[in-house]
Amino acid sequence: PQNNKVVEFALSPTTEAQQAAEKAIRDGHHRTIVLAPSNPLGQRMVDAFEQKWQSLGGTIATTQYYTATDTLAKNIRAALQVTSGKQQPHQTGQVLP
Repeated sequence: PQNNKVVEFALSPTTEAQQAAEKAIRDGHHRTIVLAPSNPLGQRMVDAFEQKWQSLGGTIATTQYYTATDTLAKNIRAALQVTSGKQQPHQTGQVLP
């Protein structure tokens, strides 16, 4: 039997990206790295996030697009300007002080 009292909905990915920007700013973050899939949806999400982030006074350190999850670690190292997997966290301070 169908339950007529249950309502389901989801936010659009672009709305979620905007809300993520708002939450990060509220949490005291002002500089970020953006990682997104290299596809039209990823581009729309980046556009929505960056527009909201910058309108709230945030700065984008870099944006990296990935084509497959197996290359994500490489993209993260590039975004953080880390040349090897053995660098210490304090060495990323140039990108995200």
